[in-house]
Amino acid sequence: MSASDWHRTLDHLGELGDLYETLPPLNLCDPFYVHFDEREESVTVGFTTTVEPSAPPPGWLENAVNTVEFYLLFSGVAEARVFGWGPAQAQHAGLAVKDGRVLATLGNPGTGVEFRARSVHVSKTRVYKAAVSP
Repeated sequence: MSASDWHRTLDHLGELGDLYETLPPLNLCDPFYVHFDEREESVTVGFTTTVEPSAPPPGWLENAVNTVEFYLLFSGVAEARVFGWGPAQAQHAGLAVKDGRVLATLGNPGTGVEFRARSVHVSKTRVYKAAVSP
């Protein structure tokens, strides 16, 4: 599965599907947040992207909005392994389907976070104006 095919792992696009006709490639989305919830056997991963939506929300241009933030909620998580989390791991995310389950990797295999999930969907989306580095 290529970086631009990651949307095939999603059960539901939520509001992200309203913003993009074609979702941005995952390599253009930066993971910034990981939360494990052992009670629900779930993992939530937050991403940001500066890829402009094909259907920008009202006020996108007028308010100079430049960033889309979205969260993926992985359910039925098993085989979770955390080797570390830091700037190096936050530069790479991968989603693939293997043996009927979603395989998620953050960072290079064996260095960051890895887990399998029964399903994944977009749980929250927002747009905002982020500061631009010089």
